[in-house]
Amino acid sequence: MRVDLKRRLIEVGRRFSQFESSHEGESWADKIISWCKGHDCLILPFEQCPNIYLKEIGSVPDLLFLKGEVDTLGEPCLALVGTRRPSNYGKRAAIHFSRALSARGFCIVSGLARGIDSLAHQGVIDVGGHTVAVLGHGLDRIYPGENLALAHEIVRKGGCLVSEYPPGVPPLKNHFPARNRIISGLSLGTVIVEAAARSGSLITARCALEQNREIFAVPAHYDDLGFYGCHRLLQEGAKLITSVEEILEELPPQASFPIFEQSTKETAAEEAGLKEILGVFAAQEGVISLDELYSKYPSNFSDLLDCLEVGIQKGLIYEISPQHFAWIGKTGDRTVVSQA
Repeated sequence: MRVDLKRRLIEVGRRFSQFESSHEGESWADKIISWCKGHDCLILPFEQCPNIYLKEIGSVPDLLFLKGEVDTLGEPCLALVGTRRPSNYGKRAAIHFSRALSARGFCIVSGLARGIDSLAHQGVIDVGGHTVAVLGHGLDRIYPGENLALAHEIVRKGGCLVSEYPPGVPPLKNHFPARNRIISGLSLGTVIVEAAARSGSLITARCALEQNREIFAVPAHYDDLGFYGCHRLLQEGAKLITSVEEILEELPPQASFPIFEQSTKETAAEEAGLKEILGVFAAQEGVISLDELYSKYPSNFSDLLDCLEVGIQKGLIYEISPQHFAWIGKTGDRTVVSQA
């Protein structure tokens, strides 16, 4: 088996121009095997991948290089991707759907890119779920470098990093469209959170379509160019989603899992955060934009979104227009407390 793996590894190295002669290939393969052992990384032949859906795609990677829990790939997966420059609305959607889907028992697959991808991974980690990052380069580096700590957390919390590229292969531009087929290939469906007309996440959507997988898109205002790609997908037949339940409707029944129970500690933290938000609303006479709220809120953006969602669920906060919120009366009648 070792001889077969080495032979296949040499073929992969030749494909990605890691050496020139056959003699160099032998030496290169030995170094890669040694590096993977020394860094707790696995070289996985595609037929041993526990994800049955990846085996159905047209261009299956011969080998996968993996760091973390390989069994995570066998969990029901959904991809969540989007722009590297999200709006606040897109940020909210990424965190909401990643957390809610994770709470339903799904492993969230994304690409560890800036923006929506990073928020998707972080949202899952925040609720103790599993997430898979599919990379466009070797496991010996993390790109972008600012996500190094996030990559470590993904592995530490039971997820994994996956790449078809052997260690030493840099993050070249053409690698990322190619890796998108693996993101969608691992997944029952792909959620496009925010995508402009030429967003790379539309490549993932096209891959999902070619693989006969479900495609979901988050809508926005009709004239929001940052969501032009999402709206085009909706015109072409993607499912418009505003809730997790609308995603579950399109998936096999066995893909749905019970919602995780929230801990008392988490609930107490949200209640404390809600009190902080109330103070900010009071200072602004009851109405405030998301940007203003974030600038005055003492915690991070992720916690702020949690508290806003709790306030909306309790009937204390109402989104009067996109990214503008009002603190409403205890009767829940959507009447603003006071407004200048």
